[in-house]
Amino acid sequence: MKLLSVLFTLFCLTTVVCKADLFSDLTAHDRLILQKEIRKYILSNPEVIIEAVKNFEQNAKNDSYQSDASLIQENYDELFNDGISWEGGNLDGDITIIEFLDYRCGYCRKAHKEITKLIESDKNIKFIVKEYPILGAESILLSRLTVSVLQLYNKKTYKLIHNKLMEEYINPSEENIIHLLEKYNLDSALILEHLNSDSVTTHLQETRKNGKALNVNGTPTFIIEDKIIRGYISLKKLKSLISEYR
Repeated sequence: MKLLSVLFTLFCLTTVVCKADLFSDLTAHDRLILQKEIRKYILSNPEVIIEAVKNFEQNAKNDSYQSDASLIQENYDELFNDGISWEGGNLDGDITIIEFLDYRCGYCRKAHKEITKLIESDKNIKFIVKEYPILGAESILLSRLTVSVLQLYNKKTYKLIHNKLMEEYINPSEENIIHLLEKYNLDSALILEHLNSDSVTTHLQETRKNGKALNVNGTPTFIIEDKIIRGYISLKKLKSLISEYR
């Protein structure tokens, strides 16, 4: 599809006018001659194709960025001020990073290390976590667990459990969950009772609605100011993006 667009562009560049009915009067012989001339031109000037493809990709990238920026603006309050998501780092920071994550996602776990290093080294970052379980029943259970801790305790306690689940694979059996919670002196019976509460369900439903509005189909997905980064991002790239806003 790209090549067809490039070829058509090349032909238009060699004519004074490019109309929809330009080829309507061409005979089969004339079409053959035209095809040969286009092929000859391309073989003699291959750099034109490379330039055209680069322009095509850059325009597509610009269109995507504008679309993402519009989506963020349309859903700004739900993203940055929903009142239910965990917020950490510097709450008054000049840059805000939002992450949609799943505890069963390997790339989320990898990205967690990079985000942790970033927040430790840059004291002017606000970080918001959006629980977005999309990898099955275990993902949902683990998100219900962390949201329950957030609702019943506080942000500091949530962070402890969140970090543990990101740093270590834990099979979410009832026994393992109880062991994890009691390790941090939490009331496991209270939390287990709260797992399927309406408030936890509403939290996850609101976050899912939030993600769908931004076309979040995978994790991790990051929102950095007015950009959406879909997939893992390195610490170096994170720092580079942040520097663009400062």
